[in-house]
Amino acid sequence: MLFNMYLTVPCMAFAILAVCFSARVPLINTVLYVIQGLVLCAFSTAWGCVCGIKHMRLDWENEIEVVKQGAAVSIYLLPNMLVTMALIAGTVYLGQFINSLLITGLLIVVVGILAVLSYAKVMALTKED
Repeated sequence: MLFNMYLTVPCMAFAILAVCFSARVPLINTVLYVIQGLVLCAFSTAWGCVCGIKHMRLDWENEIEVVKQGAAVSIYLLPNMLVTMALIAGTVYLGQFINSLLITGLLIVVVGILAVLSYAKVMALTKED
């Protein structure tokens, strides 16, 4: 999990900061967007671990079977993508009626809860025999 965070967080932070600086986004929004990116990376990492632990494939002959042909990849990718797209669609819809700072804070809380639940599931799965 830590290795995944080492890979995704710096790229995410650089991309968000570059977009925010070029678009002249206020500082408070920029900070919230970076926090939102951190929480999304944490959720993605924890959910990937849940899928990897539940659908381990230990009878492989080469790495391609595990990485590209395993069930864990499909089970990780589709729900992660659908949840993220639903949250984005909800954000765009609510953005018409509610302040963007409130929506960003709400999104941070929702994805944070999903990340904590996924991490708790990972810890529970690692304790099982």
